[in-house]
Amino acid sequence: MTGQAGHRAAVDRMERARALTSHQIETVGWQIARAAQIAAEQAAAKRWHPGQDVSAWTHMQEPTYWTALAQIAQRRGNELRSLWRRLARQDAALAIYRRKHRTRADRGRARVLMECRP
Repeated sequence: MTGQAGHRAAVDRMERARALTSHQIETVGWQIARAAQIAAEQAAAKRWHPGQDVSAWTHMQEPTYWTALAQIAQRRGNELRSLWRRLARQDAALAIYRRKHRTRADRGRARVLMECRP
């Protein structure tokens, strides 16, 4: 790959891969939080008595939620650490590529600003 267009295309691919990894980290975080919420709701349902409001989140569910969150996060910890390491490698690779080929992260924005000048 040679030329500015080729370098820009490579940076774009690297940025898309980094965005995907970041999205995967967020998704795993949401999944962990949702699973902890479900675990807390299920534990509360086991203690439910007729006449009680089922939909209300009570202070009794809070410790159950945090315990479940810690357990689920521990189970999925290797996956999260792997994604965080991948994100760090992608950041490092982007920085090295930009330094090597003298491309900037905000190059497109700078070009637009220069075109807007009178």
